[in-house]
Amino acid sequence: MMEQIDEPTRLRALKDLRHQNFRQILGLLKSARPYGRLLDIGCAHGWFVQMASEAGYQAEGIEPDPHMFEIAKQAGVKVRSGFFPQDLQRDERFDVIAFNDVFEHLPDIEGAIDACAQHLSSDGVLLINIPSSSGPFYRAASALMRVGIAGPFERMWQKNFASPHLSYFNPKQLQAFAARHGFAEVAMAPLGSAPVSGLWQRLRYDRSAGLIASIFTWCAVVAATPLLRVFPSDTNVHIFNRLGRQ
Repeated sequence: MMEQIDEPTRLRALKDLRHQNFRQILGLLKSARPYGRLLDIGCAHGWFVQMASEAGYQAEGIEPDPHMFEIAKQAGVKVRSGFFPQDLQRDERFDVIAFNDVFEHLPDIEGAIDACAQHLSSDGVLLINIPSSSGPFYRAASALMRVGIAGPFERMWQKNFASPHLSYFNPKQLQAFAARHGFAEVAMAPLGSAPVSGLWQRLRYDRSAGLIASIFTWCAVVAATPLLRVFPSDTNVHIFNRLGRQ
């Protein structure tokens, strides 16, 4: 059975966090590729496309979900309906290809990154914003899984969600994976994943989550927030050039 998602609550919970992260991502991207044609894969509401356009990029998105495509289109986002790379023209080239909280959901990451190499301009960059398996939340969930408490680990993988996580990397693993496909990392930065602001809404948008469990998680995160700053981030943004172009 699929998780019961309260979409309005989910939207309110995620919007502020996404905008905060996207501002940071665009600041980093400007240092690597300050202008050009940008494609945001799985652009959802189109928030990143809008912000990238405001930052001076010729930005557009591609979105496979018909409902999300219509939402983005109605908001005035430049977006096409379809899948990457199947619904691109063979000769289309972009200066930036971005995956924001999308790469970990893909069933064929090998094919996806090879398609990026095909559709990037010669000096283009690949941007991947992705959760990390070296972060404290993933490590804590893994430890609980080993003693028989599966819920937090299954939540990290978004088990039973319509689009679960299919892969996890730590930063070194992602760098090695990209290198095998002809990319070299040129920039990386940690992103916020669990700020206290909006945390309650992010916990409660899954209607199947128990109230007591949500209260416990909220209290634990609030109490641990000062300590979390000394651990590796739960989410990072990575920017890659073609090998040999650092």
